[in-house]
Amino acid sequence: MDLGTNSAISASNELGIYIHVPFCERKCGYCDFYSIATPEPDTRLFRRFVHALKLEIALRREEWKKFASPVTVYLGGGTPSLLPESLLEQIVRALDDAFGLARVREFSIEANPGTVDYSRLAFYRSLGINRLSIGAQAFQDFLLQRLQRIHTARQIEEAVRDARRAGFTNLNLDLIFGIPGQSERDWLASLRRALDLQPEHLSVYNLTYEEGTPFYSALRSGSLTPMQEELEEKLYLAAHRSLTEAGFLHYEISNYARPGMACLHNLGYWNGRSYLGFGPSAHSYDGLSRWWNERNLAGYLEALEQGKLPPGGREELTAQMRREEWLYLRLRQRSGLAKAEFEEITGSVWDEFLKKLRQNLGEKNWKAFFQFGSDRLALTPRGFWF
Repeated sequence: MDLGTNSAISASNELGIYIHVPFCERKCGYCDFYSIATPEPDTRLFRRFVHALKLEIALRREEWKKFASPVTVYLGGGTPSLLPESLLEQIVRALDDAFGLARVREFSIEANPGTVDYSRLAFYRSLGINRLSIGAQAFQDFLLQRLQRIHTARQIEEAVRDARRAGFTNLNLDLIFGIPGQSERDWLASLRRALDLQPEHLSVYNLTYEEGTPFYSALRSGSLTPMQEELEEKLYLAAHRSLTEAGFLHYEISNYARPGMACLHNLGYWNGRSYLGFGPSAHSYDGLSRWWNERNLAGYLEALEQGKLPPGGREELTAQMRREEWLYLRLRQRSGLAKAEFEEITGSVWDEFLKKLRQNLGEKNWKAFFQFGSDRLALTPRGFWF
C-alpha cells in the first residue's frame, strides 16, 4: 500500500540502551536469541566478555554525544542473571561513566528463576535496577521440561517472593502458549497462577519455530507436532479475556500491564526512540539507520581486544521504509493510528486510506479486526492474532 511521500518521521533525542549477555546455562530448544551454553560458570570467559563490553561502551560513546543521557536500560540475553555480581556491577559503572544514568526511569534485567535468590536480587536493587523480567513460561513442570527450561514452577514462585523481599515493585512474567502437549486447561491454570503472584506486567508469547533451532528441526522431521492454529487462537483470546478482566491493559500484541506499568524500554522501540545496543547480536537505531553486531562471541571479543568495533552490518532506511515501519509499529500497539499523525507522517488522506483498507479486507474482516473512530484506528484482539 502506498503511504505517500512525507518524511516527517524523526527519532526522539531520548536514548534507550540494550546490553546483550550471550550466556545461558542451557539452550532452550525453541529460542533463537544468540547465546552459548555454559553449563558450569566460566568465570574467565565471563570476565573476558565484560572487559570487551566495557571497551565497546567506551568506543561507542563518542559518536552518541548528540543524544541526551539514557532514560531506559535493558539487560537481556541469554541470561544476564548468570553473571557474577562483581561483573554486573562493572557493566553498570561503565554505562554510568560513559552515558550517565541519573535520568534513567526504568532499568530492567531478565532473569531465569533457576539463577536468582534473595541475595542476588537485593544486589540488583542496590545497583539501581528497578524492573525484573522473569522467564516463567509455564507453571507445569512437564511443559517446562518440554521447553528445556532449567527451572521448576516452584522456583518461579520463589523468585517472585524473593524479588518482592528485595524491593522490586515492577515485575514482569513471561508466559508461552502453543507448546506441544499444552491443553487449554494447562494454559488457564498458568494464567491463574501468574495472576496470583500479582505481577505488574505480563508478556504472553505464542511459541514459534525459528529456523536453526532444535524445535524447528524436530518440526521438519515430524518428531514434534505443533499445536493446531485454532487452539492457539483460542488460548490467545483466553489470555486477553483473563488478563483484561483482572485489570491489565492490553497495550501491545503480546504485552499486558497494570495502569502506568507498561515497559518503557519496549515502548521506546515501538515509538521510534533511538537506541544503542552493546554485545554480540545487539542492534542500534538512530532514526535514519540501523546497525548490528554479528552473532559471534569469538569475533566480538577478538575485535574489541584489538581496539576495534565488532564486526556487523548496517542498513540505511529510506523515507518509505521509515513510514512503513512507523505504520507497523503503531498498529502493533493498542493505541493504534491517529488521523492527524498519520496524515502528517505519510502525506496520505486518512479517509482514502481507510476506504482502501476496508475494501481490501472485506466488510466481515474489517469489523472483526479493527476498532474505528472518526480519528483513530486500532486492531481488536482478533486483529492482533490475525
